[in-house]
Amino acid sequence: MKKVISAILLSLVCLGSLFSQVKKVKVVADKAVIYLEPNIGSTKIELLKKGDILNLFNPNKKNNWYYVIYQSRPGATRVTGFVQADVVELIVEEKEIIVEEKRQEEEKAIQPVTEAAVPEEKKPEISVSPPPQEVTALTEKKAQKRYGLGILAGYNMPAKESFSGGVTYGVNLWFKIAKNIALELSSLRLENKSAGDLNGLSEGKLAQTLILFGIQGRLFSEGRLVPYIVGGGDYSFNKYKLSSAMTDPWNQLGFTLTERVEDSWAFFIGGGVDFFISKNIVLNGDIKYSTGKTKGAWSLEDQISNLNVTGDLKNISLNSLDFEVGLRFLF
Repeated sequence: MKKVISAILLSLVCLGSLFSQVKKVKVVADKAVIYLEPNIGSTKIELLKKGDILNLFNPNKKNNWYYVIYQSRPGATRVTGFVQADVVELIVEEKEIIVEEKRQEEEKAIQPVTEAAVPEEKKPEISVSPPPQEVTALTEKKAQKRYGLGILAGYNMPAKESFSGGVTYGVNLWFKIAKNIALELSSLRLENKSAGDLNGLSEGKLAQTLILFGIQGRLFSEGRLVPYIVGGGDYSFNKYKLSSAMTDPWNQLGFTLTERVEDSWAFFIGGGVDFFISKNIVLNGDIKYSTGKTKGAWSLEDQISNLNVTGDLKNISLNSLDFEVGLRFLF
């Protein structure tokens, strides 16, 4: 009986030694991916190449997936996730093979006795360690944040020399529709003063309320710093007000001078960068070049007889260069 118990204890010690070793797998496919969850539709955390070595949190497969931890180089941030079992193979160390063979020999030696006198041996439970508490910038950004609401401020530089620059401000809605594609819908307000143009508007102020729709192509979306290119169009509600220096002399002569401009379409292209302060807050900045034009009309009316003279204002250029910074909150 003592021999049987001794043999059982030795087997348990050997089995414990086997599982105390850190098990590893090696990538055997040309490339592999570590996913955030055990399905190929989840977020990709890390791209692997053939020969990369991964540590296992649990040596047992879960629906053909291994739960692994990976460090690309010494000192680099660890990444945890799931890898498909058919693109890797287990690495069995020599020490583990010796321990396993010894365990099998002991089992054969005590088999006849244990069947009659010893209850069935229970295998030691193997606990699965939870994922590390550290959350890297990469993992933070993998959270599926699809919508954003932000505020914008910037400066508008008209291409036409007769217009002066002006401050812009507004709000922004952001929608992520794919890994590298997002849509943005913005509303901006700006005002530009005009010094007057012999072939266009007289001295005054142009106020614009713009509704912009853009498509972003996002580059390197795995990092904390995400550059992007953007293009789209906008519709501008335009209102022009002449300066008192233009209207007062005519009023003194009994005439009313007015100028108006029509609403207009424009198109823009540019680029920018998003900086993830946290997984929910993004600081962004961009630069856009917008091209568009509008038309209008002027009128000079006699205040007594109500007779008036009118004329057209054509090809009023609204081309401009815009600089913007913003703060976006993701949901």
